[in-house]
Amino acid sequence: MRKFILLIVCLLILAGCSASDEPKATKAVGLEVNVKSNPKDAKLLEPVKIIATVTNDGVEVSEKAEVMFELIKKDGATLGSINPENIGNGKYQIETIFDEEGVYQIISHVSLENAHEMPIHEINVSP
Repeated sequence: MRKFILLIVCLLILAGCSASDEPKATKAVGLEVNVKSNPKDAKLLEPVKIIATVTNDGVEVSEKAEVMFELIKKDGATLGSINPENIGNGKYQIETIFDEEGVYQIISHVSLENAHEMPIHEINVSP
């Protein structure tokens, strides 16, 4: 009888160990990035705020996202890349000025887990 109880205990232990202990892969399938500028159209040499709002399945993402803004003049001239400030509530912001008129593209590179989004926001800079 003791051997039978010992056998059952061993089987229960083995059954518990065989359950999958692998971490489940979480996917950022619902990653959304909304980019806006304030003001919408900029004036030459005046400050402009560029804000990206990052959500994953409708939930604001303020800690795990990697965010970078790339500024490019529409003619192809690259102005550089800037890491925005995390201002909370899923919002990432930079403040900049433009010293030439024209149309600029702000490409926000946002990575979260295994997802990457690159929405483009255009801003017109006038005198």
